Amino acid sequence: MKIARIAAIIVALCASSVAAFAQTNQPASNTGISKPPSSVASHIKSTYVRVILPNSQAQPLIDRYTHDLNGRVHYDFEMRDIKARMIGITSPHGNISAQITDNAASFDQWRRDTRLLYEVDDVPATLKAAEEAGFKIVQPLNRTVSVWQGRYEVVPGFVVEVVTWLPGKEPRND
Repeated sequence: MKIARIAAIIVALCASSVAAFAQTNQPASNTGISKPPSSVASHIKSTYVRVILPNSQAQPLIDRYTHDLNGRVHYDFEMRDIKARMIGITSPHGNISAQITDNAASFDQWRRDTRLLYEVDDVPATLKAAEEAGFKIVQPLNRTVSVWQGRYEVVPGFVVEVVTWLPGKEPRND
């Protein structure tokens, strides 16, 4: 009798522990975690943190990121129209997209507010999905010497650039 009672108590404790664990493992209803990703997210192939640095910091950034963070230069080209050098560095510890310029004050506000760059599979489709999701498009579809691009604002002061490389302009993968 005692063994049966102890076994029943153990079973009851285990069942209540499992139930409590299951309840704490549920996403909070107001976080949106349980929602499927939006169609914006379905287009993203890679993510880069955007920084704007003066010309004097280009080489130190490359040297430090490649040496200390196992990075490699993924792209490096000039954008003469905005007097900037674009450097993309990939790393297992995070990707960087740097606009190197001594002329940042002359940039449009949406360019200065860009915090992330997403490489996407289709810029027009991504911009359309962003607009349908309620994001403000701050730079419509635009072609540069290397990419199709556009930008949308997540919140004031936080802009995301989306790009797709033009055929033959894809960055090196060495």
